[in-house]
Amino acid sequence: MFAAAFAPETEKNFMNACSVGTDSSVCRCTLSKIEKQYTEPQFKNIDSQLSHGKKAPAYETFVQKSVADCRAEASQGSAAGAVAGSQVSPENAAMMQLVIGMFAESFEPECVQSLNSFLGNAESHKSCSCFLEKMKAPEVIDQLAPLFMEGNEQKETDFLWSVGSVCIPEKFTLEMENNIVRQCADGNSDMSKTLSEKTSDAKVSEKNCRCVLGELEKKYTFRDLAKAAMNADDSALIVYVTEASARCGEMK
Repeated sequence: MFAAAFAPETEKNFMNACSVGTDSSVCRCTLSKIEKQYTEPQFKNIDSQLSHGKKAPAYETFVQKSVADCRAEASQGSAAGAVAGSQVSPENAAMMQLVIGMFAESFEPECVQSLNSFLGNAESHKSCSCFLEKMKAPEVIDQLAPLFMEGNEQKETDFLWSVGSVCIPEKFTLEMENNIVRQCADGNSDMSKTLSEKTSDAKVSEKNCRCVLGELEKKYTFRDLAKAAMNADDSALIVYVTEASARCGEMK
């Protein structure tokens, strides 16, 4: 067993993440148990895995038991926090809050980076912050905890989309349209590569790209397009873009 305390910054980050809906005394107690079980490099490696959607079963089981023990040690009612009345056990809910808290640290900047080229900086920050706040809601944690324990990533993804999709704009804005056309015309996007295969001279123009965009807007809202684009197995979108590219590739 290890007994060395983590660096102050590491402890601070853990406490900030854990304290989202969990009593600070329970968080401090849980941290103490983690420090006795893991070295700081081990903890940081696990934290990185969780923040990128990977599983760490041994750690998750250990944290779950630690939270339960710390709640039992705390004075009555001090650990009720935001999960009072939850349909899942307080231990599972508290563990999920820990995981979400650690995930949140890297989620927002990565989310903004992935959406920025489509939504623009301001709208990306707005959408990602909205999604993160919805993830922290006790009622969402109630439903997410059993899916997380089950380990079914597809169900987790589908559930999180159902929760967070309202944070994605429904309609295309002029900025979104211009961003999509710009990416298409620069020759590096999947849309551009598909379109270049369908053009007679293999050179993609802004006019070609706006034509494909117009075809997409006939079938998809921006929210639906975002969902389809994030699903690598959505063959319907691939077929539709290919067919639209063939039609638009004839333009001069």
